[in-house]
Amino acid sequence: MVTENQIYEESDIDLGKYAKVIIKNKHVFFAILLLSLIVGICMIRFSPKIYKVSMMIKPPNLEEYFSNDKELENAEILKSLIVNSVFNEELFKRIKPNTIEIESIKFNAEIPDKSNVLLVNLDWDSKTKDLGVAMLNNLIDVISANYTQKVMVKNNEIVNRVKFNELAISNDKEKIKSIKNQIAEA
Repeated sequence: MVTENQIYEESDIDLGKYAKVIIKNKHVFFAILLLSLIVGICMIRFSPKIYKVSMMIKPPNLEEYFSNDKELENAEILKSLIVNSVFNEELFKRIKPNTIEIESIKFNAEIPDKSNVLLVNLDWDSKTKDLGVAMLNNLIDVISANYTQKVMVKNNEIVNRVKFNELAISNDKEKIKSIKNQIAEA
């Protein structure tokens, strides 16, 4: 019959054995610790500083202007456009950086708390942090120009529909006038 004391004694850890092994091999443990410390310090000292450049974007809600479109692009769609590098070529045309290639630009985007706000991040090393800020500033300009173009297209569609309806109304008035004249003659 196994008692509770026997189970407790079997599950005890004898730290003395481990201490003896550490003391016996203290030079090896000290060398590993020192080597790890030197490698860590070298990595910190010689690795480039990375800066995170970020901004928040709120896509416009154009529900009051365009009743059939709640928004031109909500945060989800805008996020996919940014992450999939749709705007990168236009950014390169605007900035014309000499030191980096278009494929190296990787924007990170996330939507905090399922809102319609987009957080856009860009990680840059210390040599080009000003370029990272310029990239985000120009990104918002490119997105604004894209929205402006879409709004202008929508506006032109509405103007054309209004002109078409005005022409149809004018034609209907002419038909009514013609019918009235026919009735008056009869």
